Amino acid sequence: MRLFKALEKDNILFSYEVRIEVNSEKNGEFLELCQEAANRFKQEKGYMELRIYRDTDRARNYILVSLMEYEESIGHHLRGDTFSVLKVGANVLVNK
Repeated sequence: MRLFKALEKDNILFSYEVRIEVNSEKNGEFLELCQEAANRFKQEKGYMELRIYRDTDRARNYILVSLMEYEESIGHHLRGDTFSVLKVGANVLVNK
């Protein structure tokens, strides 16, 4: 996981990225899990959005980028219940 600051449209955003390789039979379940998590993240202070990128050459590889309005929001977010559920769920769906 990488944490970084980004400048987007004259605003400083704080974000992190997670790289995941999902079992090819579980892509749909993974995307549903991400959508459910994004909907729950919206309740968190400072949360802005979750972006999901899929590798065009390796369709099982994803990068999740979460954008936060405040730097201190990242720590709270990463220790939260919803992020824990996303981590556990993603671990079930990854290639082993």
